[in-house]
Parts: sequence; structure tokens; C-alpha cells
Amino acid sequence: MKKIICLSFVLALSVFVVANAKTTATIVSGDKSVVKQATTCSVEFDFTDASLEGKSFDGYMAEKDAKYLEDWKSDMAEAKTQFIKRWNKKNKKGMQLVEGDNAPYKMVVKVRTIDTGNSAMSVIFGGFGGGGANMSGELFIYQDANPVLNVDFNDVNGSSEYTETRRIKSVFSEVVDVVWKKIK
Repeated sequence: MKKIICLSFVLALSVFVVANAKTTATIVSGDKSVVKQATTCSVEFDFTDASLEGKSFDGYMAEKDAKYLEDWKSDMAEAKTQFIKRWNKKNKKGMQLVEGDNAPYKMVVKVRTIDTGNSAMSVIFGGFGGGGANMSGELFIYQDANPVLNVDFNDVNGSSEYTETRRIKSVFSEVVDVVWKKIK
């Protein structure tokens, strides 16, 4: 029995390591020092050109019922709140993210691809990387209409969670961590 538990742990750990091995963030353009300024920045998520579960965002959503669409809105609101909290905690002395549009800067997280993960894999691997959501995209910071920073992120993995809502919130939080490592 101990061998089975040990083997399961090693397998789960290797899945986690492999899953996180290709995660990258690259500064495409701009000056990363902008995030060190004591200022505020609004934030929005843009799914306009996103691929969700291998389908266009609009195509994916067209297949869903009204309950799912309503849940998606609340999930995104929760993910945004989590994203803002995570960013502000990491950047206490610099640019703070806020709700609304009255900030001098605007951050746009442009999602390129998102896979919402798999509940069954999350149960099997119990937080060791299997089944979590995965996302790639770009983070832009604008001052007025001018881009001042562009960071590309790829293959960011959220933690394994039992619900799609929690997996989505997790992957958006991980985007903050991956981007922050590049710009701090």
C-alpha cells in the first residue's frame, strides 16, 4: 500500500512539473517600471479573439444554456476580483488595480486561449497540476490610448480545483504570478 501511495505521489508531482515546464512570460514592448509607480489602473478581461476549449469564444458560448452564461458572468467577476487582489498584494507600493474606468492607466488582459480544465482529473490528482485550467494571452497597460507595457504569457496553469469557477479564478491568479515574475 505504501508503494502505491508513493508511486501516486511521484506520478502526480511529475505531472505538475511537466505541466508547468512550458509556462512563459515575455515582455514584448514597453517599460516595466510603469508598474512601480504609485498610481491606479483599471482592469478588464478581453475574450474577443479567444479560443475557449478549442472553439471560438462566441461559438463556445452559443452552445451553452442561459444558466451557464449567467454563471460565466459571475465567474468572470470573481476572477477579476481575485486578479485585482493578487496583483495589489504583490505590488503594495506600486500600481494598484481598481474597479471602474476612472484610473489614469488601463490594463487589458487579452485572452488568446483558455482551457477550463477537468473536474475528474482534479479529483484524481487532488491539487497536483492535473485538471487545472490553462491560459495564454497578453497583458497590456495603456495610458490614455497609448500602450506603455505589453507582456505575452503562455501555458499558464491554474491549480486543480473541483469546480470550473475555482479553476478559472486560479488560472487568472497564476497569470498575475507569471507576469509579476517577469516585470518585478
